[in-house]
Amino acid sequence: MFSSFFGASRLRRALRFGARYSLGPARALPACSAASPPPCTSLGQKKTGLNGLKKRALCALFALLLPSGLLAQIMSDSVETVAVSAQKKTEQRPFSKKEFSTLELTQESSRSLSNLLQKEAGIHIRSYGPGQLATLSSRGSGPEQNLLRWEGFSLANPMLGQSDLNLIPLFFIDQLSWQAGAGGLSVPQALGGSLLMRSKSPRIEGWQAGFGSSLGSFSRQQQQFLLAFAKNNWRQSLRLLVQSAVNDYPYRDLQAFGFPKPWKRREQAETARQAALYTLDLPLFKGQMDLRSWLQKDLQELPPTLLQAQQASSEVQNTLSWRNSLSWKKSFSRSVFQARLGYLYQDMAYSRNLNSEQHLTQAVFVQAQQFFALKNGALLINGRWGENQVQSSSYLNIKKEQQSRLSLGLRQAVLGAQLEGQLSLAHRSNLGVFPAGHLSFRKIWAAGLGLEVSLQRSIRFPTLNDRFWPLVGQEELAVEQGWQEELNIFWQDQRWGLHQLSFFNQEVENWILWLPNPNTALWEPQNLAAVWARGASWSSEKSFNLKKLGQLQLQIGANYNRISRHKSPSADLRDKQLEYRPIFSANFGLNYQYKAWRLGYHHLWDSPRYLDALNEESLAAYQLGQLQLAWKGKMAQYPIRLQLQVHNLWGAEYQLVAARPLPLQQWELSLFFSAQ
Repeated sequence: MFSSFFGASRLRRALRFGARYSLGPARALPACSAASPPPCTSLGQKKTGLNGLKKRALCALFALLLPSGLLAQIMSDSVETVAVSAQKKTEQRPFSKKEFSTLELTQESSRSLSNLLQKEAGIHIRSYGPGQLATLSSRGSGPEQNLLRWEGFSLANPMLGQSDLNLIPLFFIDQLSWQAGAGGLSVPQALGGSLLMRSKSPRIEGWQAGFGSSLGSFSRQQQQFLLAFAKNNWRQSLRLLVQSAVNDYPYRDLQAFGFPKPWKRREQAETARQAALYTLDLPLFKGQMDLRSWLQKDLQELPPTLLQAQQASSEVQNTLSWRNSLSWKKSFSRSVFQARLGYLYQDMAYSRNLNSEQHLTQAVFVQAQQFFALKNGALLINGRWGENQVQSSSYLNIKKEQQSRLSLGLRQAVLGAQLEGQLSLAHRSNLGVFPAGHLSFRKIWAAGLGLEVSLQRSIRFPTLNDRFWPLVGQEELAVEQGWQEELNIFWQDQRWGLHQLSFFNQEVENWILWLPNPNTALWEPQNLAAVWARGASWSSEKSFNLKKLGQLQLQIGANYNRISRHKSPSADLRDKQLEYRPIFSANFGLNYQYKAWRLGYHHLWDSPRYLDALNEESLAAYQLGQLQLAWKGKMAQYPIRLQLQVHNLWGAEYQLVAARPLPLQQWELSLFFSAQ
């Protein structure tokens, strides 16, 4: 099925590990920021194999190709999974952690991850446009300083160190959590935050099928299909997704000379996607084995900015990615052991006229962890090893890097509170070993008042582009290292709702930023002496039971973030806000449920974002409104759901990246049908 869905010749290339990998310079780093290297043409490197990684990935491929009949013969007792509450605060997990509800994921299942995260006041999305590059920033951090993982995989490209949120369809995500700051026994402590994703097999016994279709503005359409089967403790599912959009939306050219500013229509911005996700859960050797295989192909036209002339031929990027995760978990009387094996193949091709850039990335990782239940506590030992290999026309030879991490986490009840700590040692080839970790104290009183105090030590290694980009890469870049202190206070009450106030302070040494070299006029990565981030956030939510009139839920939040060059040698740059970081942001949400109908509205406001180091130019503040109307019922005894969404309800003219206009009002109508 995969061969016919994606094209047999392309898939055979992926299975042979011999295809070329491509990524254009326009997406290597955000072109709008000071982190942009200059365009680089192909160096004509001869195509070579990556045999070194094949041997390490054979065991993963062997497991992926095991026949289902053989797997069924060795089934035995299963391991019970544990459900995690997404609402009530507990002392066992960080107060700053948010579990997105099933309803939130379902409402946005026809969109990408960036659309859902854009609603969160503590998260800033920097988007180039519909279907284009979209990255995440939290508490003033850069895209490279946030951790994004799916089933143990880091979704960040080893060359860039960042992830494109528009390439992650929410139809494939069943569990999503976001955590800013410190906390957790097993998650590495990122400088910004951690976004963890999982895909699950449906648990309903027997056969289950589902179909969804969405139509929207600017010729956007998506079809999604689900087929699942579960019997006893054996569950498997297949999801298919096809999406396309022309994205020919109107906009006003604010960079044009004269007044009034002319209205134009976006061109050369088409996107197309084909994706498949296979999940398999079954008992194995008195444990539980889970297999996840995600295959996706994306085509993206990269439109010119408002400062560039219209191109005779468009810039195009093709991306083929294949992620495989195989895990086995076994429970004992007071402990749980889990092992995970992963393999990534990613082939990206960027072309413009006669020029092209090609990059091939392969990665493999092995992870094992042992969880022990202690008296009034828990202990977790976690070890991870991985290797990345990149063959690029921008590099003179194949680049390899090995990384490993060993961590020890402990949570223990002390004097009626929870004390949690984690200590880890992280290693990267040719860079050395660096310590990281956190220490947290949490206490919830009977009155519903909670307090959390934490101290965190974080690190980030330079990316391959930082070290090896032609002419400007700096192999001697220092590793980013930061200390962060955080205070969280919340109050939850059945009558008055949940209210939370957070404060954080962080100083990062050796912050990596791409800046122009005054001697060569080339952009190159540099270590800033120190960057100081500090801020506060507030959020409240309350639900109302209106009895016969339904249910109402209100949410409101606000954020303040200041991030500046703390020890810059230039007095003019000190205490200036870093580029593209809003100082203030706020959001408001309302959801109303009446019988089978649901009405939702969300409003977001972001303050101006500076475009230069001296804070002299900025993008204007903007407000976005989103309206959702959904009906859920049955047709011929089969569940059906209709949904209408209007994005940018008030028609705001705004930009998240300079000279990259975004669409005005957009509508989308979706139909979802399922049968058992």
